[in-house]
Amino acid sequence: MQVLLADSRVEEALELAQNANRVGMTKEQYQKVYNKIQQQAAFICFSNCDFGKARELLDSSSVDPREVISLFPGLMPPSSTFVRTIPPLHSIADVSHLFHGDEGKLSEAKQFLRNFLEELHETSLQHTLVWQLALY
Repeated sequence: MQVLLADSRVEEALELAQNANRVGMTKEQYQKVYNKIQQQAAFICFSNCDFGKARELLDSSSVDPREVISLFPGLMPPSSTFVRTIPPLHSIADVSHLFHGDEGKLSEAKQFLRNFLEELHETSLQHTLVWQLALY
């Protein structure tokens, strides 16, 4: 799967991961491995400006939103102690380097981030509301 991802063959890697033999893995262990593959695939899609697919994969993989935010220089608070996942999910330094200053691609990436964070916020509010209703 890693070879397929390294070659940007995202769909094949995901299909192989879905059909992989889970011998010796619990359901939780398999889900953790599959989520990591989805996250790696999402960043490959992001790098290729396939923002729709990247978003779909990030949403379904339970990625730490800071992994995405950290791609955008100046957005992480200076006091943040966040460290990207080790081993890394991607080799992207930041969006400026990734898109070589292409304003169109940078604008699309910023819109992607805006939408990603807005949906994350809405989902968080929905979960809070459900918990509040459940407690009453």
